[in-house]
Amino acid sequence: MAIGFAVMFAQLGDKSSTVGPFWPVTGWFCGFAVAEMFLARRGGPLGRPLAFRLVPPFAGGLWVFAAVVSAALALASVFRSFEAEVDLAERGWAVFTLAVVLTVSLLLMGLRRRALRAGPADLVSAEFAMRCRSARLLVAGGTIVAIWSAPGGDWPPDEQGYRTLVNLLVPLLAWSLAQGPVQPTPAHRPPRWLTAGAVLLTPVLAAGWNAAVAVPEEPPQQVLMEPYEAPILYATPGRMSQWTLATLPEGHEADDEWDHSHQFTLGGAVTRLATGDGGRRTGPLALSGDGHHVAYLDSVTGRLVVRNLPEGTTRDLTEPLPAGAVPRPHLSRDGRFAALVSGTGTEFVDTRTGVRTAMPGVRRVLGLGPYGVVGTTGHPAFPGSPDTELITVDPQGRVRSRAPFDPTLPAVATPDGRSVVMLRAGEVVTMDARTGRVTGRAATKLPRHHSPPEPVGWSVKGRLAVLIVPAGDDREYHLLDPRTGGSSPMKGLRKELEDSVFGVIP
Repeated sequence: MAIGFAVMFAQLGDKSSTVGPFWPVTGWFCGFAVAEMFLARRGGPLGRPLAFRLVPPFAGGLWVFAAVVSAALALASVFRSFEAEVDLAERGWAVFTLAVVLTVSLLLMGLRRRALRAGPADLVSAEFAMRCRSARLLVAGGTIVAIWSAPGGDWPPDEQGYRTLVNLLVPLLAWSLAQGPVQPTPAHRPPRWLTAGAVLLTPVLAAGWNAAVAVPEEPPQQVLMEPYEAPILYATPGRMSQWTLATLPEGHEADDEWDHSHQFTLGGAVTRLATGDGGRRTGPLALSGDGHHVAYLDSVTGRLVVRNLPEGTTRDLTEPLPAGAVPRPHLSRDGRFAALVSGTGTEFVDTRTGVRTAMPGVRRVLGLGPYGVVGTTGHPAFPGSPDTELITVDPQGRVRSRAPFDPTLPAVATPDGRSVVMLRAGEVVTMDARTGRVTGRAATKLPRHHSPPEPVGWSVKGRLAVLIVPAGDDREYHLLDPRTGGSSPMKGLRKELEDSVFGVIP
């Protein structure tokens, strides 16, 4: 059974992006634990502990250490879920880790407390040897799997080396300590205070771990409702269920480097929304290209709102909506217009007057402004999907033009709405938004990367900001010239940004 589980889990691991011993070892351990559970059901009632030791002292001590540390990391994720959004995967690994610790502890207790069957000395010795083997494999496998599966994804970056060292040394030590000949040695019952101390120490370590990794070096400042003049560079969902804004301080222009930015917090904006199937998605948020307007879902009213930061005013874009019906907002470069995309269609909103106009047939917005909306009649699709149409609609809702369009290509409209820039493997293509005619084509000069680049906005100098994922590296942001294909990296921008929305781009 253990071998079967190992093969099955190894096949699951082959479908992931990483190849290593985790899945085969975890599969073997799960199969072995299930087999021990079936044997335990026929093992008889529990009684007094055996007078002999089943596991070497050092192996047992290492298991206690691994169980306390792993359970503390799992409980840290549980504690953190009451204050902030925790990824579904991290929740799952927390449950799995706690299940491993509990399962191994109960099975070891059963092996120690079930009396040996009466019989000839050789049969009793054989059963004792089998119990020793089972207990040692449980301790070794439980130590390895608990340490590897503990939700330690929030380790500080400067401590990742220590984590790698622990993940390597502890399993090797656990396996080596579990080997050796079986020799009956007297067992000394540990003091009760030692067991109670280990149980009480676990939540204390969990709370301490959260305090160590959750406190930022420089706490973000709160963005107030008063007027705020500095333009927003980007927004990213923070750990504590708040959007963090990066702004340019006074005395710096938009063409300065990103590392001059200051960090603030956007209060009252929803960062995560339920998808209806038990999962979560990033909350809706959009920034204008000038960095002075932000649209988001207000956590108090349940409405989509747009805030004019320099004026300090807020206008409602929708009525209160359930999580499943919240549209995706888009803002024009000056923040004057908004497009709200939902499953029922697209609306064009004048944020100053509140006038709303339905955009017939628009399912994907590539750009908007005083000219109206440039979009497509279909959503982004996978390769092999049939073409949709590129559509332009004026502010009154009248369709101006239609042209065939490939929905598999990442695309964005230019700020003036006259052209659409599409990104293919190795080239950038410029198309007239009204006629669909290709007006420019250039080979991209970007580092080697997976999949086509993803456009994230336009810089103040007219270059396209794109996100790429080079082979074996973190995500990177580059500025691409659609006319020549030349590119340069965004200086000073943190590579670990995820789910970020960009405003003014230097």
